Amino acid sequence: MNNISIKNHVLRAIAVVLCLICSVPAWSLSSDQGALVLEERVRKAKHLQELDYQAAVLERQARIAKAQKLIDQATGINLVPDSNQPLNTPPKQNFRSEMPLVQEISSQHVGLIYKDKPVQFFSIGDQLPSGHIIESISMNNGVVIRKNNQTSQLHYSWGR
Repeated sequence: MNNISIKNHVLRAIAVVLCLICSVPAWSLSSDQGALVLEERVRKAKHLQELDYQAAVLERQARIAKAQKLIDQATGINLVPDSNQPLNTPPKQNFRSEMPLVQEISSQHVGLIYKDKPVQFFSIGDQLPSGHIIESISMNNGVVIRKNNQTSQLHYSWGR
């Protein structure tokens, strides 16, 4: 064989290999399979777009929470619930936790219960452990207490 014929055979072999390489994906996927692959890629792209949107929302919420925390620290007011507290429960209100329950009441004395403590008896003018002062005791109006120029009423609940 001469050099030209060897070169022709090599070129034909390369051409055949190139044709085979280029046509393998077309042979391996039918039109239905190609459509499924395309649908899967579209679904993944939409999912990535949704994740990107959620990340942007979370970033905004984090910036808002950080700003709110700075405002709370500057003003001393906490309007945002504690991050350890579940979101579906109302925030704890400290003024309520220090308020006692009326256990017994008479015209001169009142028996109050603080959380996890036994009944304590008080009269008009006494100062409660919470810092409140008893202003009046009445069977009709309950117990009127005052702290920092704010008055509150504790009512007796019958049938406890």
